[in-house]
Amino acid sequence: MKNNLILLLPVYNDWISLNQLLKDLDKKVLVKNKVRLIVVNDKSNNKIQISNDNIKYFETAIIINLKKNIGNQRAIAVGLYYIKKNFYNQKIVLMDSDGEDSPKLLKKILFNSNKFKKKLLLLIEYLEKMEFY
Repeated sequence: MKNNLILLLPVYNDWISLNQLLKDLDKKVLVKNKVRLIVVNDKSNNKIQISNDNIKYFETAIIINLKKNIGNQRAIAVGLYYIKKNFYNQKIVLMDSDGEDSPKLLKKILFNSNKFKKKLLLLIEYLEKMEFY
């Protein structure tokens, strides 16, 4: 089953970790599903550096550049607001771009989102458990 999926990633300065995360994502999952990448740049001090090799498997890649640093949670809120205004009925996967979230979990998240439709999935990786709401 083909999904419409948005991968939302807030980032502040750590472009190396972001590129590593994108590189480590399962390319088959990205190709099989219509995955859009949205990166919220929380007014990083250093230059935006995303490798073209790391984004070529995405349907689209969008960078939202914030005018001032507002913190991780507010950057996520800006990304969610952007998604609400520009996309309809999309699955959203929120991941940390600094390496805390394993890119290998995307396939598991997609599988469970198809199995448990109309549920909010919360993957608590350090507990090795997925909860449904």
